[in-house]
Amino acid sequence: KISPYVALPLTSRQSDKEGANILPHPSKMVGSNCNENTSGRIIADYSGSKEKIVKVWSGIFFVAYAVHVASIKLMGKTVKQRDFTNSLIVIWGAIWVYLWSNNKLEQCWRWLASISRDEGHVEERSRQQPLPEEKVSRRRYHFLDNLKTFLTALVVTFHVFMVFLDKRDEDLLWPLIIGRGRSGGTLDALIFAFCIICQAFFMSTFFIISGFFAASGYEAKGREAFVRQKIKRLLVPAAVCSYILNPMAENIALVAKGVSMRYLPHPLMVWFLYWLFIFCLVYSTFADRPKANSEDSSNIKPKDDIPSTRTRMLYGLSFFGIATLFVVLFFGGRPFYGLPTGLVAVHAYILMFSLGAKAYRNQWFDGKSITYRLDIPVSLIYAFVLIEVICVGYLSTFATRPVVFPNAVFLFAFCGVYNADMNMALLAFFQIHMNKTTSLLKSLSKAAYAVFLIHPFVIVLLTSLYIRFYQVFVDEQFFIMNICGVEDEVCMSESDLSDNGVIAGIVFVLFPTHLISWALGSWLCRLPILREYI
Repeated sequence: KISPYVALPLTSRQSDKEGANILPHPSKMVGSNCNENTSGRIIADYSGSKEKIVKVWSGIFFVAYAVHVASIKLMGKTVKQRDFTNSLIVIWGAIWVYLWSNNKLEQCWRWLASISRDEGHVEERSRQQPLPEEKVSRRRYHFLDNLKTFLTALVVTFHVFMVFLDKRDEDLLWPLIIGRGRSGGTLDALIFAFCIICQAFFMSTFFIISGFFAASGYEAKGREAFVRQKIKRLLVPAAVCSYILNPMAENIALVAKGVSMRYLPHPLMVWFLYWLFIFCLVYSTFADRPKANSEDSSNIKPKDDIPSTRTRMLYGLSFFGIATLFVVLFFGGRPFYGLPTGLVAVHAYILMFSLGAKAYRNQWFDGKSITYRLDIPVSLIYAFVLIEVICVGYLSTFATRPVVFPNAVFLFAFCGVYNADMNMALLAFFQIHMNKTTSLLKSLSKAAYAVFLIHPFVIVLLTSLYIRFYQVFVDEQFFIMNICGVEDEVCMSESDLSDNGVIAGIVFVLFPTHLISWALGSWLCRLPILREYI
């Protein structure tokens, strides 16, 4: 079979005889774009109508959204949200495994490429085998690797602090939370503000980086190899965490609160991997075919179309801010297919992933530093971020559940602008100061993905140990009671944990979690059997 993108060398003799039987003239090809590069190779692009493909994917997401809302309305009383989400994950995974094992994906791509035209398809000969594609040299962006390492460490720290949150946010889905019995004081306000400040931007930055490397990987590998790699790197680790590692963490939490164990698979943090796979799949469906050897990428001038301050403010207030507030009100804070609906929602993640892909295609990080192409000095962006952090932290003290106006409007508006500015500030800062690599930074960067996968289990394990130590040495009456809502099962504490107990718990859990997770992650990524997956 001919792959979706075929590169065939045509000599003058072949173009008169055999070439006509292999591919028609570029001007006569239907549903595709042909380009001849400097090496004499004709690239057949079967991308089809992008507008039509986008409509098909929009229809798929609309159907998924309708099923999601119907499940909440019709079965919310009897079926828990996470259980239903897991069922859908299993169904979607089974569908994609079937399509891949039966070579149906290529037919789906060809169907998507041909639905916009009725003139016919490009003639193919099953006997002809495609020549191997020439590899595209890939530059290493060390500052993005270091930024990914920093964000992973921040995610681990965020989840440790989340364990000691008080009762002001009762919708958190985490196996073991021991700060629920606290009435809420200065320390609780600081912990909650830190969590809000982190939650408002760090997953958006992850999607920007992922979009950048998705575009890079697609260009280097082509569609089929790209999707195959994403199945290995995203779906397989996500399934292992959802059905093995996370249920183990859940049972450790159940033992800590004196409840009988049971098997409860759930995504927890790997919702990011499921959604990232969907984004990559959509991108590979309608992205333009890279023109290998058509032009030396080092001679391409980067485009100066980085979002201006006005654009960031506009999108931050409207798209990231107020629009997200309406999404939260509509969903009631419930996850959308495992994706948390909070200060940042699915529409913002889609835009951030697209922005990362655009950054690669327009070479924002090549040539001169990004700071020289901003419309304002980078120091001014740092100042804006500092002011926004203070405002978001202050407004978070007024955050309530359910959402109350007008406090929520100001909080989401500031969080939206802060999300846009913080991402730009981090990209600029790391490109200026952290665009380097050492043996330590390289090791941490390789281990970051494994740390992201295993850190929830480590946190729950250390939290349960701390509960036991606290009961033995401080307060034997301290206990964890199982208080479950209708659509989640969060372990909450009924006993009051003192301020000193919270500080000691953070120290007890935080530093060992980082030490164990990074050491274990560094070891796991070196194992030959896991090297292709993490």
